[in-house]
Amino acid sequence: MQEKQKGRIVAVEGDDAMAKETRLDYCNRMIGEIATDLSQAYVQDGDFLSLYLGQISTPLQLSLFQPLALELSVFLIYLLKGQQNELADSLRSATAETVRDMGLEDAKFIDERLDCYANQGNPLDCFTDFCQKAVDADAHHLNMEMNDKPIRHAINDRRFVAIHEAASRMEQVARDSIG
Repeated sequence: MQEKQKGRIVAVEGDDAMAKETRLDYCNRMIGEIATDLSQAYVQDGDFLSLYLGQISTPLQLSLFQPLALELSVFLIYLLKGQQNELADSLRSATAETVRDMGLEDAKFIDERLDCYANQGNPLDCFTDFCQKAVDADAHHLNMEMNDKPIRHAINDRRFVAIHEAASRMEQVARDSIG
């Protein structure tokens, strides 16, 4: 009888591990989708003629994907912290590895952002600034005309709207991951 109970406990633990893995996979999939949408918004913002003609730079969009995905990952870590610490820690671990692979100092990169989100009053302002800095730092982006235009905190700036939508979607991902 105890063996059956132990077997049942093991099965529950196994199911729990599977659920954690599934939640992490969901978070990563959503980060990828949202980073794709965000990088596309940045690329499309600069040149309406190219957008109209279908000549948007795929290499540029791809080069923006990873830095924006990292920003989204850290923002999601912030959103999960305190409510889903284990998932936040798993996501932080994976993000730190990616940051190291990029040749950056992982703890400094992540902690700087988490500190801003927690202490600056409006995490969305921090997220907007970090996304813009990530794009500004991209070497391919320096060749675009839109590089000189600062992000406008208005609904007629496609980048600003995309960042707000991304933040809203990340908040939904955090809510979905908690339950």
